[in-house]
Amino acid sequence: MSLWTVQLLGQFQLKDPAGITQPFRTQKTAKLLAFLVFFHEKSHSREQLADMLWPESPPERARNSLRVSLYSLRQQLSLQKNEVLFCNSDTVQINSQYFTVDTWQIEALLSQAKNCTKAHQRLSYLEKIVQRDYGLFLQQYDDHWITSERYYWQTIYLDTLHQLVDEFLEIGQYTVAAAYAQMAIKADPYAEQAHVDLMRAHVAMGRPVAARQQYLELKRLFQKELNLPLSDFVYDIAKKLGLCNGILTFL
Repeated sequence: MSLWTVQLLGQFQLKDPAGITQPFRTQKTAKLLAFLVFFHEKSHSREQLADMLWPESPPERARNSLRVSLYSLRQQLSLQKNEVLFCNSDTVQINSQYFTVDTWQIEALLSQAKNCTKAHQRLSYLEKIVQRDYGLFLQQYDDHWITSERYYWQTIYLDTLHQLVDEFLEIGQYTVAAAYAQMAIKADPYAEQAHVDLMRAHVAMGRPVAARQQYLELKRLFQKELNLPLSDFVYDIAKKLGLCNGILTFL
């Protein structure tokens, strides 16, 4: 079966079975497909979709705009009616068997990692998640449902990196652990857990000076950019790692 490829993480993209990126008739049509693909497990009322995509239009005009966008998608996907889209007078649902989607693949990898009892295989699943092109969820759009899901997928990415740091520290691969901590800091410079993970990796590698520098850098970042103190969580870890002695009195 020929599959359409959808990228939801980073710039939203639709690729045909030949791997060619396809443009959309309008931005609303693109958002409609993104929504249907992401929430593919259930049908959606036409009224809900029309209100979501055309909130400022009168109801009848919004429903007509939805009909036009659905027609455009059917034409673009080049399959017969109701093969890719299950539509009736009230509801719309995507036919997921014709698609492969990056978020679906990540969910499958997370499930495999969770149920895996072999450490090396679990690490392989987790690494596949963070080594892919993992941008912000639908980063070119800012609709309410998108921004809420964006936080969720960013959290998935950071949590996976944290788990990788923990597991590589456990097996003594400290350099690899440090690299994953640095990836997390790059993704979110204000993520305290990521900085703590890098401190832990430096200490494990016998680099207490580098660990202290990382601690001080995080403290200055919070003071300068956010005008906030570090959390008790960071202070407690720093104390356990021996990074505060002789330093805090000068800060």
